[in-house]
Amino acid sequence: MGMLKIGAAALLAMTGAANAQNLLTNGSFETPGPGFILFQGWENYNNVFADVSVEVPAFDGTTSAKMFGQFGGVQSDQVLLQTVTGINPGQSYTLSAQLWHNSFDAVAPGNLILLQMVFQDAGGNAIEVNEVEALVPNVTPTDQWNEATLTAIAPAGTSQILVALLHLQLDGVAPGASFWDNIVLEEGEPQVSCPADLNNDGVLNIFDIQAFLNLYNQGCP
Repeated sequence: MGMLKIGAAALLAMTGAANAQNLLTNGSFETPGPGFILFQGWENYNNVFADVSVEVPAFDGTTSAKMFGQFGGVQSDQVLLQTVTGINPGQSYTLSAQLWHNSFDAVAPGNLILLQMVFQDAGGNAIEVNEVEALVPNVTPTDQWNEATLTAIAPAGTSQILVALLHLQLDGVAPGASFWDNIVLEEGEPQVSCPADLNNDGVLNIFDIQAFLNLYNQGCP
């Protein structure tokens, strides 16, 4: 019985440790901004709109951010930006986002969809740019939320992180809209979806308790 109590406490501790703080403000776009600012805490440029679960079901809450090109025959850059200060050099940071594109308006080649984490000094000068192609035309599944993530260590001199969500219509004509939600910036290792799933079968059940007891009975070196 004592062993089971210890196991439950340990599982709760593991869960708490995994729930790291989101360093971003309004990462799910639920709070609108004043005036021409769409979302509190974010800068927005060009074709960026709020979708209140009209075209797609929001991943978190009721609102997601929608982007698409301007179809002017020249490159157009759709941008959402947020700067996070108080960043610690030498520390690991993980940036993640959920993205969606509809099958009837899928993001086509000619668009480049990027998630960027830019380490900057106190003056806002870029020290290092880390990015991932967050939604790949003809590859990323449609009609569902897909996660994009990247992890990097803040280099010496880093004071802040610029988070950038980019929908670049490179050719000025490529169709397709991207939807963004649940943008998370965490310090330390990335959060696991279910830390108590010790046997990694995707289900939390009695077998995870058995897996913990097996580990517990092995003791420490």
